[in-house]
Amino acid sequence: MAAGTLMLAGGAVTAAQTGAFADDTDPGEELVEVGSNGHCTYSKWGGRFLCGSNKAHRLPNGHTQVFVIGTNNVPYTKWSSGSGVSGWKSMGGKCYKGTKSMGVAWADGWNFAVTCIGGDGNRWYNERYTSGHWSGWDRTRT
Repeated sequence: MAAGTLMLAGGAVTAAQTGAFADDTDPGEELVEVGSNGHCTYSKWGGRFLCGSNKAHRLPNGHTQVFVIGTNNVPYTKWSSGSGVSGWKSMGGKCYKGTKSMGVAWADGWNFAVTCIGGDGNRWYNERYTSGHWSGWDRTRT
């Protein structure tokens, strides 16, 4: 998968439509998905992404990390910590096949894998190691 270079851009919300996260975590008021015409943003975290493509993952320290598919089909992540909220970071590559593409495959403490469906129609995995480093996108689970 080719690395993406575009970053999420903040955008004006044209209609108020709230959406829930696809997993069971409650990310709080700052992560309410709002938008229209298939493009959404978070009410307080900003960004611009495909509505319904967001996944929230509760980290072992109680903070939240989110994963979205940007309007350019590039996956992005953002997280909260004791010192505040990060900026949006590109995860490289491209995710396709709509809003059901993004997922979290497994989680074991700080080690978990984010998945998405690539342009080839296959599911790709990007594993976060306990050290904080990422494996990079690969079609096989490590």
